[in-house]
Amino acid sequence: MSRLLLWLLVILTVSGPTVCAAASPAAAMSAQPDWQHLYGKQPLRFTVMRKGQAIGSYTTRFVDDAGGFRVEAQMAIEVKVLLWDYRYQYQAEEVWQRSRSGDVLDQLQVAVNDDGQPFRLSLQRQGQQLVGHSSDGELAVTLPMLTTQHYNAAVLRQSQVLNTLTGKVNRIKVVALGQQVISAQGQQRQAQHYRYEGELHDTEVWYDDEGRWLRLRFRGKDGTAIEFICQQCGLPEAQQAHGRPTPAEHAG
Repeated sequence: MSRLLLWLLVILTVSGPTVCAAASPAAAMSAQPDWQHLYGKQPLRFTVMRKGQAIGSYTTRFVDDAGGFRVEAQMAIEVKVLLWDYRYQYQAEEVWQRSRSGDVLDQLQVAVNDDGQPFRLSLQRQGQQLVGHSSDGELAVTLPMLTTQHYNAAVLRQSQVLNTLTGKVNRIKVVALGQQVISAQGQQRQAQHYRYEGELHDTEVWYDDEGRWLRLRFRGKDGTAIEFICQQCGLPEAQQAHGRPTPAEHAG
């Protein structure tokens, strides 16, 4: 279980055609979205669940910078199994620069403590690449590139992802599974459900029609389902999903 959460943040990608059969919420987003307009000024907050029990939290914060913005993500998890406590901590910071052709990832810093096993990743933009190193060695990643921070529904149009847990670029494809009504921010909300396949698999994600990230589900290496349940993700207050869902539509 030392890699129980290996797939924890792996979903977002960089370049490639859309593979979704259904309409993508990313289509509703501009090339350079205003994240605080989409999500609000409060951080995104998710409760991490395993076997019906809360085991931790995940937050994402957006900070305006001169000529761009920063995205700060933090996660803390603790799983108790008999006499053994498993702890996982994650911190990441993305620095993005705005340009007429689109947002460009300028820097990425990641620090992970996987139950005592550290991992670090440090990349900076040089021309059309991110260059730097991880705990496993030197790296060079071709831009443009999205990272594994889930907030950006443009991932649904992509076919590669920079895995911030490994520093590697993984190939994926995204399969649309249709609409579901899920619980998010204390509301019943209509959402588009997707599954990721390819080098990253056993992972599902939900976005609303505006492109807000509402939920994540994946399986740890022991086969146990792990879920991120939205507590604060920029939804208008008291907005309810339309229609009456069938039992099969519920996602948790």
